[in-house]
Amino acid sequence: FSDHYTSCVKRTFTTGCYSSYSDTAANHITSQTTVWIIQAGGAPLAQAAGNSGIEQLRAPAVAYNGVAVGNYAHNNTPTRSDDSIVAGSSGGPTFDGRTKPDLCAPGAQYISPPSGILTTHFCWTIPTPLFARVGGTSIATPHVAGTIALMKESRPSLVPRQVHALLINSAEPLGSQVGWEGQPGWGQLNAYNAVRWRNRIVDGTVADPNDSKTYQLSIVSAGEQAVVTLTWQREMDSETDPSEDGIGNPSPASLDLFLEGRLPGGDWSALTSDAPDFPSDGQPEDNVRKVTWPQNPQGQPQYECRVRAEHNPTADTPYEASQSFTIASRHAFSQSP
Repeated sequence: FSDHYTSCVKRTFTTGCYSSYSDTAANHITSQTTVWIIQAGGAPLAQAAGNSGIEQLRAPAVAYNGVAVGNYAHNNTPTRSDDSIVAGSSGGPTFDGRTKPDLCAPGAQYISPPSGILTTHFCWTIPTPLFARVGGTSIATPHVAGTIALMKESRPSLVPRQVHALLINSAEPLGSQVGWEGQPGWGQLNAYNAVRWRNRIVDGTVADPNDSKTYQLSIVSAGEQAVVTLTWQREMDSETDPSEDGIGNPSPASLDLFLEGRLPGGDWSALTSDAPDFPSDGQPEDNVRKVTWPQNPQGQPQYECRVRAEHNPTADTPYEASQSFTIASRHAFSQSP
């Protein structure tokens, strides 16, 4: 993973082997090592969600920093209007209450080279048959890995946190989906927009509790939506040890995302936000926030928009050290106000 030619990693195994409830989800050994692989190697990791059905998402698909991929059926049509989630696609939330999987990709009944079906002719070992009809999240995940490769080809400097934000922010709702849902995650992969919007990101760091960073968006045209995603990552000191703040709280921090607006000459006011719903329920907070706000119709005064990331520790995620983040937007950023 140290080789700079590695654009991304695609992985398909999952496990349900938990030794105790406290060893589940984010703290499972395979989740910890996934985070370490991403941090040490600097390459995004696309992980199959598994094929166990709703509310059965398991490690390592639940790892903070990975991109967990669900599976939808395109039903052999070119339109997305009849696409549907595959019933067996493993769904969230995680056992510790976080919003995984991240998104879904097509993976129902594709023609693919088979695995584990081999025959030997002279000195050659080849699959028999050469291709098979297969499906599952292991078939969906290569679509995401391929998209990441295209993103990295068009902007080689992209790091895993930025890729994570761009993939989620460009995802489209599956059917009538509103917001995150257990099996499709934040929606369907949109490879074209993930690559096209590769430069519409900003990076920042909040130093300590109550610190915040604000960024101005360019004009959002009438009738369009402002869609913004904030991502940050768990940091590791070793393969099995998350970084800690000065009083022993493990990474990551809890951040909130705010979208604010104002009419020309007016004052800034909150339009929408994404923050923990239950900050004291005994479950760690997410490391993804996403907001959507519809712009005014044609002919009406247009809002200026800005986004703000704020460091707000909770009882469940009390980490107080600095936290780096990425914000992705479907519209370009202008200078910070």
